[in-house]
Amino acid sequence: MDKINRTQQVRQIGGVLSLAAGAVPLILNLPYLFSGDDRLTAGLTVAAGLLAAGIGVWLLAGARSRGKEQVLTADRGRVKFMAATAVLCAVLLIISLLLLQQPTTSTGLFGLLLANSFRMLFVPVGRQTR
Repeated sequence: MDKINRTQQVRQIGGVLSLAAGAVPLILNLPYLFSGDDRLTAGLTVAAGLLAAGIGVWLLAGARSRGKEQVLTADRGRVKFMAATAVLCAVLLIISLLLLQQPTTSTGLFGLLLANSFRMLFVPVGRQTR
């Protein structure tokens, strides 16, 4: 029962953070999508933001793959990799927001990597390691 509660908590936290990571490039680059010289960059960045937001929705909706429920992995290597990726992407996202002129694909790329690092924490039932 404790594993189910922890899985649900990580899903909710990861889902909300993934939605936030997807909203950043959408908010920043949506105005450039319809006007300006760099529509391709803005389009790619908005697409990356939509993918990150989609991962957040997938996590919040229950994270199922091929009909199997996804549960939190017990693999410490994945958890450490996810933590390192999340910290690096969060720092780089903040730096890119403060220093780079928009539109830039870096805001979408780091948000997508951050959301994908949360997705990597879940495996199908029966494949988790102890």
